[in-house]
Amino acid sequence: MRCVISLLVLSLFVSCSGTKKNQTSKTNSNPYTFSSSHVWSDEFDYNGVPSPSKWDYDTGGHGWGNNELEYYTRDIRNAEVKNGKLFIRALPEKYNGRNYTSARLVSKNKGDFLYGRIEVSAKLPTGRGTWPAIWMLPTDWAYGDWPN
Repeated sequence: MRCVISLLVLSLFVSCSGTKKNQTSKTNSNPYTFSSSHVWSDEFDYNGVPSPSKWDYDTGGHGWGNNELEYYTRDIRNAEVKNGKLFIRALPEKYNGRNYTSARLVSKNKGDFLYGRIEVSAKLPTGRGTWPAIWMLPTDWAYGDWPN
């Protein structure tokens, strides 16, 4: 039996960005203004590997603190952009001591924001033993360890 789990992310983007304005103003206690233009987005309007300018990979098979059974790779079979969608697949195959492979994509060091609006459109698979997730984490872990 072949098991393929796909994560379909249609779009992920920040639609507002915070920019500091003159803090000497006494009329507004909020020192930030917001623009209506995107500051980071990926609409997956290309084919192939996820854009290296926007995405990187966590790789390895050490369980990630959750006893995960797969080995995370950079293989295009595990993470591929095609027809305007990002597919993340878990495949039943032996690899570096694990029985499954998958991909773990991160935007770490590719875009950090203080304030803004985040929009994500995704179709997440269901099934016994799956744990699809979309997390928002800071690059510098300024708030402490996972999951703070």
